[in-house]
Amino acid sequence: MRDIARGFLFLPFLLVLAIVCLCLPQPAAYADESEVPQRQTAADEDFDGPSRQFQERRNRRRQEREEARRQQRERDAAAAAAAKDGVFALPAEFEKAWDYFSDHENRQRDVAVQLFEKCLEEHPDTIFRPEIYFRMGQLYCSHRNNKFGETYEPDLMEKYYQLAAEGYGLEYSHLNRTARASIVNRATKPLEDRLEYYEWLRQLEESIDADDMYAVVEMGILAQGHRTSPYWSPEERQRQAETLKKQLPELIHVAEKNIFFKSTVGELRDVAKLYPRTELARQAQMRVDRWETDVTEHLLDGLVNEELDVSAEARADHEDITQVAGSSEVPPEPTPPNATVARAAPRSSAAFPTKLLVGGGVGLLALATAVCLWSSSKTRAFLRRCRRDDG
Repeated sequence: MRDIARGFLFLPFLLVLAIVCLCLPQPAAYADESEVPQRQTAADEDFDGPSRQFQERRNRRRQEREEARRQQRERDAAAAAAAKDGVFALPAEFEKAWDYFSDHENRQRDVAVQLFEKCLEEHPDTIFRPEIYFRMGQLYCSHRNNKFGETYEPDLMEKYYQLAAEGYGLEYSHLNRTARASIVNRATKPLEDRLEYYEWLRQLEESIDADDMYAVVEMGILAQGHRTSPYWSPEERQRQAETLKKQLPELIHVAEKNIFFKSTVGELRDVAKLYPRTELARQAQMRVDRWETDVTEHLLDGLVNEELDVSAEARADHEDITQVAGSSEVPPEPTPPNATVARAAPRSSAAFPTKLLVGGGVGLLALATAVCLWSSSKTRAFLRRCRRDDG
């Protein structure tokens, strides 16, 4: 019996140890998810690289680039043969459509679209198909014709810009870049589309030459009637490539900013892993770290504001009670909290689960300590009685 009593001396300490383990900090849950950004987990074991669809599109783009180079050589040969026939002239339908499109003050969008569609119907194999789609999309990309009641229509703009980008392929034209950038700038587009546009520019920056430039001359230049061929010469494309190479760093920087501003925290983590040792990865990781710091400060501010709110309310209640006790007047209706407290309340509510856990742990620890003291005193008294009985 005495041995059993001695064993009971250790039970309170084991109880305290168990309660301390339970009171260790746990991940906090947000009371109001709209107040705190959604934290998306992207652990190394959960990230398996880009999706299969993304990999397939990357491989397909490489194949398209090789095919575009082959077609470019064929166009160069056709341009050399066409140069012997004199000045190149646009077909009458194309020139009429272009003249109407160029009249920004008086044109009507529906009429311009009909003229362009007529060109495509009568010349289905025209080399100007990508540019015509681009110009049709351009008609829907702004409010430039408000006096005719024509407004910005993003869905139609994206439809025609997508057709234009498919026609241009991977070859660079400032029209192709404008179409692609306008598409990925929409908030509804997924991250993979923005990364595809970014990779396209990076690929051009790494190895760009005359074959990467779109060879067909724009209709506006041909309408002036000074060129012998609808194609740029290899020398002209090489000069264009050299000029573009100087502009690409800025274009890539803009593409990176578009990725940062339209991506979630989880997507930025994936970007940092997908493009290691790049400026894109460094900037993405920096923004993730900044977000985590902001969340930590957000929770700490919530704890401080909650304590300030409780103290302010306690002082206000004490003043109200004092005033009512010394006066026979009916107390006024309670006033709403001031703007500072109102702004602090949602933030403090986010830290409530953490404070509840800590407060409960402290209470349990105090209770366990009291139980330990009481149990130890009872056990010692029992052991003393046992010694007296033995004596």
